[in-house]
Amino acid sequence: MKKTCSVFALILLLVLCTPALAATEYGVIYDETEELSSETLVIQGEQTLPQLSEKLGLDLRVDVLTQISYDNITETAAGIYARYNYGYGEEKDGVSLTIFMEPQDDGTYAMPADGWCVYAHLGENRGDSQELANAIRNAVEPAMAERAWNGEDITMSAVALTQAVDQKIVAVTSAVSELVHGFEFAGQFHPRNFRNARNVRDTRSARNG
Repeated sequence: MKKTCSVFALILLLVLCTPALAATEYGVIYDETEELSSETLVIQGEQTLPQLSEKLGLDLRVDVLTQISYDNITETAAGIYARYNYGYGEEKDGVSLTIFMEPQDDGTYAMPADGWCVYAHLGENRGDSQELANAIRNAVEPAMAERAWNGEDITMSAVALTQAVDQKIVAVTSAVSELVHGFEFAGQFHPRNFRNARNVRDTRSARNG
């Protein structure tokens, strides 16, 4: 009996001493740093991306992580997409932008080399998933420059994130119009057209919880 109680006490101690993973959600944008918020990002996450998702039939997500449990960021993005049931419709069509911001000794966050990726999933009738991912990655890449994510200025990272989301919006709209017949939305969903859109929320549990 004493041994059982000791084991239970040890487990309880470990649970109590393990810090909970903090995170902030702006609609479909998830931020574990809790330091990238801006008025623009909130609008993007709560209004722009959800409305575009409805129009294009694609789940559009952004995840900023401070820890990962997979071998690399690509596996992480795919794992999160499946684990948290991302995707629109029966085919689970969607695109996610995943960024790893590694905690630094001085309390800041920095993105390591190869610390971001675009993951796309399309049903057979929607087009080529990798082609869509590549098109969006090429559009987003300028906003992911090392100088904006090296941990020296979190404000610069916050601005870069909103730019990356804007480019994702433009790229996915253009790519879908080219990949899928019947979708002619290119240009219609420029980020500036959503500044006064209605609020759409989507809450999720912690990515690593």
